[in-house]
Amino acid sequence: GDTPWPGQPVISLPDLSAMESKTFVNEVDVSRIKKGLHVGITLDAFQDSTFDGVISNVASLGTTKDRNSNIKVFEVFVDINSHSDILKPGMTTSNKIIINNIANVLFVPQEAVFEKDGKEVVYLRNGSGFDEQPVEIGQKSNDYIVIKKGIKDGDLVALRDPNLKLDGSEASSSENKTANFPAR
Repeated sequence: GDTPWPGQPVISLPDLSAMESKTFVNEVDVSRIKKGLHVGITLDAFQDSTFDGVISNVASLGTTKDRNSNIKVFEVFVDINSHSDILKPGMTTSNKIIINNIANVLFVPQEAVFEKDGKEVVYLRNGSGFDEQPVEIGQKSNDYIVIKKGIKDGDLVALRDPNLKLDGSEASSSENKTANFPAR
């Protein structure tokens, strides 16, 4: 029932042969992001499907994340290299930007490395206990830390300080380890 005027778009058809993902990068990390970096893309609706992409554009101007926040983010556009019928416009994606690849290194979760007296240590499994082992660390990501020296492949390390109780207080070696039950 509408009357179109000259130049008014009547219909819009998306070109599904070339898809892109739009994501946001925090102002702290944007200096490491550049055009041409590889990206691993997963669809929130299909977690088992992954796609490869390449950053095509990084915004020069930051915007606030939302009205109630002072955090600045920068738009990053990622060209998706592959085509699939499950990719649809408007789907939510998770994007992992590959900043650096390091091959043939030993790494542990960040939770396994502790600072003691200004040095980094891990707690190595030794029978039924753990021994403090100084380590030399290398590069780190959000999840892992490269270990240059101090442990070898196959060593088991603790993910929490075994010297601390679960409530955060120091564990004592003279602690009573027996359980007492009330008399009936």
